Amino acid sequence: MMGFNHRLVTGSFVFAFTGSFFATAIACSGATFPDSIEKIIPVRHNKIHRTISHWFPIYLIPISLIYYFLTTSGVFLLNNNQWFALIGNGINDMVIKTIGANLALWFLVGCLAHIVEDSICGKIPIINPTKPKVHFRLFYTNTPFEYIFSFCIS
Repeated sequence: MMGFNHRLVTGSFVFAFTGSFFATAIACSGATFPDSIEKIIPVRHNKIHRTISHWFPIYLIPISLIYYFLTTSGVFLLNNNQWFALIGNGINDMVIKTIGANLALWFLVGCLAHIVEDSICGKIPIINPTKPKVHFRLFYTNTPFEYIFSFCIS
């Protein structure tokens, strides 16, 4: 998928489930990260797209750990009211850690959403991060159907 469509679909789903502008904005910023990081990683060969940066455990494991920490600590921020209440209490060490952990969680959710979205238009790695194998092509990237699909699903 193209970056615009990644942000559109990810943002639509996160907002539908949370109703939070904060979580949505953060997830949308993570929605293009797996492609963006490929431009920074040193390339030894030309076939780097949808390899290590698109391997889901890199994102799913930290999401699980952060989510466990946030829910057991009782500081998982889901809706706008919770974000405003936390920020309104003033800035201290615990508030900074809570906000940081929630930012990391929603950013990683955006990254994981990117991988799920890419799985419907091309190959992604499942077992071996350097060999994309799983393939279910619903449409080709940057075609009119991609944009129609993105707008309809959103």
